[in-house]
Amino acid sequence: MLIAPKWASSYRARGKQGVLDPLQVEEMVMASSPLILDIRDQAEFKGKLGHIRGALCMPHAEVPTRFEEIRSKDPRPVIIVDTTDKRCYEVSDFLKKQGF
Repeated sequence: MLIAPKWASSYRARGKQGVLDPLQVEEMVMASSPLILDIRDQAEFKGKLGHIRGALCMPHAEVPTRFEEIRSKDPRPVIIVDTTDKRCYEVSDFLKKQGF
């Protein structure tokens, strides 16, 4: 039963590039100073789970109307953070269509 969430994530990740584990994120942050985009809502971002220092909070529902804020940043890799991976894939696909 504990494997089910990982299996679901692996299933959704099939054919997707750019799925990172925590160690890869840490290495990327130290090497290239990526933009960390947290797509949880404000309550989750400020809640007890916390957030990554320096992350830009842009709730999932706001990405289609606010994505230019990401483009206006220095061109650099974007790491998308969420509680689950499903919305990350959706936002990733959307940003790719916008030329990221």
